[in-house]
Order: sequence, then structure tokens, then C-alpha cells
Amino acid sequence: MHVFADPRHKNLDQNILQSVIDVYCTSLPDQGEDKQRRLCLALENRLAPWLDAGQMNHLRRFGLNGAALQARLSRSLARLLALWHLPKDAFLAGEMPGKTVCRGWQISFSHSGDAVFCALAQTAYCNSLGIDAEAHQTGGHSQDRPVSWTLREAAFKATGLPLYNSSPFSDKINLSLASGLRLGRFIFNGQYCFWRLLVVRGHWLGIVGRFSGKIKINIHWVGTDFLWPVR
Repeated sequence: MHVFADPRHKNLDQNILQSVIDVYCTSLPDQGEDKQRRLCLALENRLAPWLDAGQMNHLRRFGLNGAALQARLSRSLARLLALWHLPKDAFLAGEMPGKTVCRGWQISFSHSGDAVFCALAQTAYCNSLGIDAEAHQTGGHSQDRPVSWTLREAAFKATGLPLYNSSPFSDKINLSLASGLRLGRFIFNGQYCFWRLLVVRGHWLGIVGRFSGKIKINIHWVGTDFLWPVR
């Protein structure tokens, strides 16, 4: 569990104005391509009643072979992961470009290698949310680019801010990271947005959003057994 606070509310009771972000993570099943293809199609059939046409089109824009199959399967898994933890009447729509919409909830997805991430927060306490994950580099390469990119991508998902290498947001993030900080805030459209950088199972995980009061982040690494009624 990770907690960080909006200093504007430091004198308020800690039990009120708390935004809770639940991040659910899982891995792609380690199966051959034929099994992954069958699983992917079965997942899409299972998901169909809870996704609108825009969501289904997003899944099916990827092919069913090689890297495209991995991308398609990971996006289906992310949506099933979300629906598993949302109320039973939840419905995922694609009304906004690149943004999944669900009444009463902020949702953001990310995919990195064989890992899938889904963040959920109630709109009563969160009116903007974006996450992005990048795998740690190996072999002594600099971590600056994946870390900075992770936060810029999360900010884009949360606010629509462009992913420029140099912008007031990017410059402030880079300065904070250079100082060893892994959380901070910036102003967007007159409101504070908060960012947080975490390490989760070999991945950098960036979280950006606009929240009410104190912010609590719960990380849940979920096994894949709950997915397998579709096998």
C-alpha cells in the first residue's frame, strides 16, 4: 500500500476526503500461440455483453498472430480484470478517444511485455486518472527515458497533455526525478494533478490524476486462476 497526501487538506480528518486507487496487475498466460489465440477469442466472447462497439473494435484492431496477438490478448485481459473488480452492472464504453468510460469510475489500462495493469478509482473522489507501465531496462542502460516516458504517458491518459520531451510538466518531472523524488504535483486547467512513480514487479508504474484529499494506492498482483472459466 502506498499513501501520499494533498497538502491542501493536511488539517482535515484523515478518514475523510480520501481517494483510493486500486491497481490490479497480472501476467499473460505462458502458453503457445495456438492456445493464446483460442483464449483471446474466448475472452472476447465473454466480454462482449459488457463492452460497447468502440471497445470491441479497439480489441479487434490487432491481429491474431505474433506480437499483435500478445497486444490483443493483453487488452482483453485488462478489461476482464477491470470488470472482475467493478460492480456487476458495470459497462465499458469508448466514448472518448483513447479513454475507457464507465459510469461512476475512472479507469486506466497499461500493458508492458507480458504484464497487464488496470487502475480503478471512483469518480466521487477522482475526476481524472492515467497509468502507464514500462519494464525495467537491463544491461546497464539509463533508466531516465523509460521513467520519464512512463509519467508523460500516464499524464497524457489522465489529461490529454501532449507527450513532448520538453514542456512545463515534463521539465518539472525530470527535475523531481533528478532530485530523487518519486511523487509530486503540477497544475492543469487551474487544478492540481498529482503524479506518483512506483516499482511493481520489474516495472516502472506511473500514476497521474486529479484527486480529492488524501490519496491511497493499493497494488494487487492477481493470479490468473480467476480468468480460466473461459478456457
